[in-house]
Amino acid sequence: STIVNGITSANFEIFAYQNPVVTGSNSLNTVGGTAVITGQNFGPMGNSFMSSITIGGVLCVEQTVTVANTQAECVLPPGAGMNKDIVVTVSDLHSGTTGAGKYS
Repeated sequence: STIVNGITSANFEIFAYQNPVVTGSNSLNTVGGTAVITGQNFGPMGNSFMSSITIGGVLCVEQTVTVANTQAECVLPPGAGMNKDIVVTVSDLHSGTTGAGKYS
């Protein structure tokens, strides 16, 4: 709380952002290409908060949010393979590897 001129303000809860959630992706073969990832809590359009996207532990490059909060794209290098976990990191929050977001 804060006191100004003897008046105490109310305490406000500090809010926290929710972790990103991956719900799906497009299909690419092992030659690489543009991966389109769908989900939630990806942040605003652009790449100002998008820290990284990994697919099967391979770092995607040129990651960006293309539809605010729900869709991101990145360039996957050759050799990443199919049916791999996708991990989206926004700021310091990770989607985790729950298996729900598999690259196919």
